Amino acid sequence: MAQAEHVPTPSREPNPNASGTQSTNPSPPVRIKPTDRRYFIGGSDARIIMGDDEAAFLRLWREKRGEVELEDLSGNLIVQLGLATEDLEPALV
Repeated sequence: MAQAEHVPTPSREPNPNASGTQSTNPSPPVRIKPTDRRYFIGGSDARIIMGDDEAAFLRLWREKRGEVELEDLSGNLIVQLGLATEDLEPALV
Protein backbone atom coordinates (compact mmCIF):
# COMPACT_ATOMS: atom_id res chain seq x y z
CA MET A 1 0.00 0.00 0.00
CA ALA A 2 1.35 3.42 -0.95
CA GLN A 3 1.67 6.04 1.73
CA ALA A 4 1.54 9.78 1.30
CA GLU A 5 4.79 11.59 2.02
CA HIS A 6 3.06 14.59 3.56
CA VAL A 7 -0.47 14.97 4.80
CA PRO A 8 -1.50 18.61 5.27
CA THR A 9 -3.00 19.46 8.64
CA PRO A 10 -5.25 22.42 9.41
CA SER A 11 -3.38 25.45 10.67
CA ARG A 12 -4.69 27.97 13.21
CA GLU A 13 -2.26 30.62 11.98
CA PRO A 14 -3.63 33.57 9.98
CA ASN A 15 -3.37 33.23 6.23
CA PRO A 16 -0.88 35.84 4.97
CA ASN A 17 -2.46 35.74 1.49
CA ALA A 18 -5.97 36.58 2.73
CA SER A 19 -7.07 40.18 2.70
CA GLY A 20 -7.63 41.60 6.15
CA THR A 21 -10.72 43.53 5.17
CA GLN A 22 -13.85 41.58 5.89
CA SER A 23 -17.19 43.31 5.82
CA THR A 24 -18.89 43.44 9.21
CA ASN A 25 -22.17 44.52 7.60
CA PRO A 26 -23.94 41.62 5.92
CA SER A 27 -25.68 42.38 2.67
CA PRO A 28 -29.43 43.00 2.97
CA PRO A 29 -31.65 39.97 2.39
CA VAL A 30 -32.98 39.49 -1.09
CA ARG A 31 -36.74 39.71 -1.23
CA ILE A 32 -38.25 37.33 -3.73
CA LYS A 33 -41.78 38.00 -4.85
CA PRO A 34 -43.10 34.83 -6.44
CA THR A 35 -45.93 35.33 -8.87
CA ASP A 36 -47.69 32.15 -7.77
CA ARG A 37 -48.97 31.69 -4.21
CA ARG A 38 -48.28 27.99 -4.55
CA TYR A 39 -44.59 28.50 -3.86
CA PHE A 40 -44.71 30.23 -0.48
CA ILE A 41 -46.74 30.45 2.70
CA GLY A 42 -48.19 33.87 3.39
CA GLY A 43 -49.93 35.30 6.42
CA SER A 44 -53.35 34.08 5.32
CA ASP A 45 -51.95 30.58 4.83
CA ALA A 46 -50.35 30.65 8.29
CA ARG A 47 -53.70 31.58 9.82
CA ILE A 48 -55.31 28.56 8.13
CA ILE A 49 -52.47 26.24 9.14
CA MET A 50 -52.62 27.31 12.78
CA GLY A 51 -56.42 27.39 12.88
CA ASP A 52 -58.92 24.63 13.53
CA ASP A 53 -60.86 24.69 10.23
CA GLU A 54 -59.99 21.29 8.77
CA ALA A 55 -61.79 21.93 5.46
CA ALA A 56 -59.81 25.15 4.89
CA PHE A 57 -56.59 23.36 5.79
CA LEU A 58 -57.27 20.54 3.32
CA ARG A 59 -58.15 23.04 0.58
CA LEU A 60 -54.90 24.94 1.22
CA TRP A 61 -52.94 21.69 1.09
CA ARG A 62 -54.55 20.78 -2.22
CA GLU A 63 -53.88 24.28 -3.59
CA LYS A 64 -50.18 24.08 -2.68
CA ARG A 65 -49.93 20.67 -4.35
CA GLY A 66 -51.59 22.03 -7.50
CA GLU A 67 -54.57 19.67 -7.22
CA VAL A 68 -57.18 22.48 -7.19
CA GLU A 69 -57.24 26.02 -8.55
CA LEU A 70 -56.04 28.78 -6.24
CA GLU A 71 -58.79 30.69 -4.50
CA ASP A 72 -59.40 34.16 -5.97
CA LEU A 73 -58.40 36.59 -3.22
CA SER A 74 -58.71 39.77 -5.28
CA GLY A 75 -61.86 40.73 -3.36
CA ASN A 76 -60.40 39.97 0.09
CA LEU A 77 -59.79 43.30 1.82
CA ILE A 78 -57.16 41.93 4.22
CA VAL A 79 -55.14 40.42 1.36
CA GLN A 80 -55.35 43.63 -0.66
CA LEU A 81 -54.23 45.68 2.36
CA GLY A 82 -51.26 43.33 2.77
CA LEU A 83 -50.31 43.74 -0.89
CA ALA A 84 -50.55 47.52 -0.65
CA THR A 85 -48.36 47.73 2.46
CA GLU A 86 -45.86 45.02 1.52
CA ASP A 87 -43.30 47.48 0.17
CA LEU A 88 -43.44 49.50 3.41
CA GLU A 89 -42.03 46.64 5.50
CA PRO A 90 -38.30 47.41 5.02
CA ALA A 91 -38.91 50.97 6.25
CA LEU A 92 -40.38 49.62 9.48
CA VAL A 93 -37.43 47.37 10.30
